[in-house]
Formats: sequence, C-alpha cells, structure tokens
Amino acid sequence: MLPSTSNYLLKNGRVPASLLEMKLIAPSASTVATTGSENNFCLVDLEIAAGAIAQIIPAGTKPVSSSGDISVVDLQGGLVWPCFVDMHTHLDKGHIWERSPNPDGTFGGALETVRADAEKHWNAEDVYRRMQFGLKCSYAHGTKALRTHIDSAGRS
Repeated sequence: MLPSTSNYLLKNGRVPASLLEMKLIAPSASTVATTGSENNFCLVDLEIAAGAIAQIIPAGTKPVSSSGDISVVDLQGGLVWPCFVDMHTHLDKGHIWERSPNPDGTFGGALETVRADAEKHWNAEDVYRRMQFGLKCSYAHGTKALRTHIDSAGRS
C-alpha cells in the first residue's frame, strides 16, 4: 500500500533496463540482473516527490534530494513499468458479446462460443474492425503497451 503522503521511496523495484538511461542508473554491471527471468532488469529505488518520480537510483543508494524521514515501500523485486502493460490479451476474440454471449459464463462455454462465432462471422474485415476498436479502447483507458495472442488462423 502506498503512503498517504506525496513524498516516499519505492525500494527494490525491477525496471526493464531498456527503459532506463543506463549510464545514470547502472554505472556498474552488478546493478543489472543478467540471469534467467531477471535478464535485462535493473534493481532500483524510486524516490517519489510531490506525487511524481524525482529520482531513479540503484537499489540501496540514498536519495540525494530527500530530507529527513521519508516513508519507504519495499517492492520486494516486483516489476515497475512506466504505464499499464497488458501482457496477455486476445484482441481477435474481443467484442463479440452482443452477437455471441457466453451462455453459462464458464471457460468451456467461452471456448465454444468463440469457435461458433468465428465460423459464422470472422473474416479479415470483422477481425480487423474488432481488433482496432480493442486497441483504441485500451489506449483510451491507459494501456500503453500490450501483447496479443492471435487465434484466428482461419481454415486450412
């Protein structure tokens, strides 16, 4: 839980190295995790001042601008992204509810409903229109990056 103040420190967060100015954040290779699922992430502390990021510094480094006691939240190695990222979506399956609702709300019902809808309605124009609408809605609601899985391969 974030502190109720507008100044605090988020410590031990993992940030993708590609999003950081490495010469300022990770002057030594020891700051960058380089093995397994940790590959290309930096362990950092983020100083928040007046509700905005004031500094991103290597984990364990004392913030330069903080004065006195500051609330600390330990992220325990959790990922920190600059925006909302939807890591798993199926844009090709979206926005069919009005024409093909899931009758029982189950996963099996969803799979069957999507299969039947695909056979009846899916063509390049339909899938493109629904995917474009899904992307526009995602962006309008704060998603800045997403990874989709395409299941609409069509008939072979």
